[in-house]
Amino acid sequence: MHTFFVEPQEWNADIALTGGEAHHVTNVLRLSPGEKVCLLDGKGREGTFEIVSLTKKAVRMHLLQERVQERDSSGVTLAIGWGKEVRRGWLLEKSVELGAHGVWFWRAERSQHPLPRTISPSWTSSLVAGAKQCRNAWL
Repeated sequence: MHTFFVEPQEWNADIALTGGEAHHVTNVLRLSPGEKVCLLDGKGREGTFEIVSLTKKAVRMHLLQERVQERDSSGVTLAIGWGKEVRRGWLLEKSVELGAHGVWFWRAERSQHPLPRTISPSWTSSLVAGAKQCRNAWL
């Protein structure tokens, strides 16, 4: 079953996927009404949804079954030396797959740039990709 991500505040019994996720459903996977998919919200919820209708910009779905994943009790936080952007995305993706509760970037002696003060949108994309890969409902 294909897995997609929806923001927690958008979680409902009836959901409309838009943007990149809708494009993936309609143009890449070419799914049809009646097919079932899995949605994650990053806050522990996982649901089985049935596709009701498709347009070029939105995919409407209805909730069939909802589950709440318990958070891993290990409480692992990964400390990652600040490095190149390419490796950073891969490390963030793997941290979600491993079930880490957090990631702490630190500036090493040979780090190339100073640490940014804000979270990059590409980091969130890497975290979501990791969650979808292993169906981890927690970001």
